[in-house]
Amino acid sequence: MNRNHTISRSDIGQLQNDRNSYALEPTAVLPFIRIITDNITSPPSATPHFHGCGSVVRDIAIAPMSLPAIFFSASDDEAAEVELNHNLPAEDVAELGSIDTLKLSMLWAIIDGKEWDVDSMDRFKELKSTESEWTHRLPDELTHNIAELEDPELTRVATEWSTTEEMGCSPAAARDALIEISAAARRAIQTRRGLFLYTCL
Repeated sequence: MNRNHTISRSDIGQLQNDRNSYALEPTAVLPFIRIITDNITSPPSATPHFHGCGSVVRDIAIAPMSLPAIFFSASDDEAAEVELNHNLPAEDVAELGSIDTLKLSMLWAIIDGKEWDVDSMDRFKELKSTESEWTHRLPDELTHNIAELEDPELTRVATEWSTTEEMGCSPAAARDALIEISAAARRAIQTRRGLFLYTCL
């Protein structure tokens, strides 16, 4: 949804009326109401457009649903062609959900023990950006940092990551995700390729 589009609370009422008119179950319209509410209540973001997608991910995940987040190793040329229905080797891929570059930038700050800086978002190289698909290359420094994580540091980082508003999940869920991302990062280093994140609506 375009965040530049002005949506009034009457639009939400119309959605609710439409739900009643077409006898939809409440859960069928809930994600759309939450997305619109996010547009009304959230302040304008200073980060790239994908930050906005991150906000939608959080709301939809409550429904519960999640947007695909595919981590994979490849060359830049190969990465730009990757789609949801990919044929990448299984050992090169970690398929998760509801993780975007904003959440990764916060993970980076936690690993480095620094305050989060919006400028770190610029370090994620964008290879693809459409209305429904995005592909970014993780900064090599972050890839190495994630690859080197081991317990107990990995668990500490995952626990702190899980408490951020953007993640909003259990420490165990964040740890499971970080273990998979770490394995994908090690694979990228071993094969001397980049680590990428593909997301889509």
